[in-house]
Amino acid sequence: MDAQDDEASMAEVRQAIEEVARMEEEVEEIAARHGFDSSHELTEIGSQIFNARHALEMERRLPEMERELDESLQRIEDDPDMPAEQKATMRDALEQQREILRDAAPDVPEQDVEAVRGREDELEAVFSN
Repeated sequence: MDAQDDEASMAEVRQAIEEVARMEEEVEEIAARHGFDSSHELTEIGSQIFNARHALEMERRLPEMERELDESLQRIEDDPDMPAEQKATMRDALEQQREILRDAAPDVPEQDVEAVRGREDELEAVFSN
């Protein structure tokens, strides 16, 4: 790389840094306009809302998914043609799936979940656009 290339590269870096600074300033202005102290606060609250929405969705879907797992387990147990070793392997795999499903629900404070539950329609309208 020669001096001219170095200078061009540095100009690109400066331009990128200036653009990021402008974007950051714009985000801070948006956050302030909506009553947040900073973009960090906006991000934190947005994350809380997202996690609470996800927890609610899992709360609704988990019983049906577990019922389906239970039905699958019952079909395995009721299959007279399936060897015991295969049943055990499949049972273990389904129980692992059950644990994965339970772990997929984020650990969210109940007050966050209740706050989101009370405004689900409004949030859905915001997030669906």
